[in-house]
Amino acid sequence: MADPLRRVYPLRKRKIIKKTIGGAIGLILFGGFTSLFVMLWLYGSFSREMPPFIVAHRDTLAVLWFVFWAVLLLWNPIRQCFYFRSYFYDITGRNIVIRKGVLARQEISLPFSKITDVYVDQDIIDALLGLYDVHVSTPTHTSSQFAHIDGVNRADSEKLRNLFLERIDENVSSTGKGP
Repeated sequence: MADPLRRVYPLRKRKIIKKTIGGAIGLILFGGFTSLFVMLWLYGSFSREMPPFIVAHRDTLAVLWFVFWAVLLLWNPIRQCFYFRSYFYDITGRNIVIRKGVLARQEISLPFSKITDVYVDQDIIDALLGLYDVHVSTPTHTSSQFAHIDGVNRADSEKLRNLFLERIDENVSSTGKGP
């Protein structure tokens, strides 16, 4: 049995960095804003009347709040490592299968007969890290959300794109129907 595409055209480990950066920026922004309000609340800027428990333990609550955000920030790269390891893509028969996710796994199987477009792109962080994404489109909404392989190098992105286009052409030739 041949190796799955994931082994032949592997994801780059820099993908973990990309996903971690995006998650960290979001956590820092959201955590920073919520922390400002929590600290203002804990230290009485919003109200003179606070429950006695809060007044007595406000320093401990403040430390626990920051520990909570630190744990979330540290969990993000760990989760991305698990996500990277569980990411799978291959061609099975007349379909492309892409499986992603850590706890909530998502799998999409796209028949070559339904694929309307295959393209390669990069966002800003991809460009900085030398990563490329291969997108596969069908007329469904689901394919636009899940049908992409993100985090391959330039050469592999072009090889995957060409492989998918060849399979689409083979499907058209064997069935006589276009996508």
